[in-house]
Amino acid sequence: MRLRQLARQVQLVENHTEWVELSSSSSRSGRETWISGLVGRAVYQAPVEVWQALGEWLAWAEIVQVGKDTVKGNGVVRVGGFAVGG
Repeated sequence: MRLRQLARQVQLVENHTEWVELSSSSSRSGRETWISGLVGRAVYQAPVEVWQALGEWLAWAEIVQVGKDTVKGNGVVRVGGFAVGG
């Protein structure tokens, strides 16, 4: 199954995130840049076979992080536990 088809089967069930505006200064250039983004926790649900297929992608997201300014801490993804049942 293609990645996009798998992603369509994942549903957001709890959203505890908020947008945070932050800036970062560079001592070398003397410039300030915005490194804002979403912060918090979200819970998703999907059929077990979808999580099995997405497992490697989620593991890589934790390792390489996503987006820009990852060197400053942006783009951190942590995948928590999986619960089976309803």
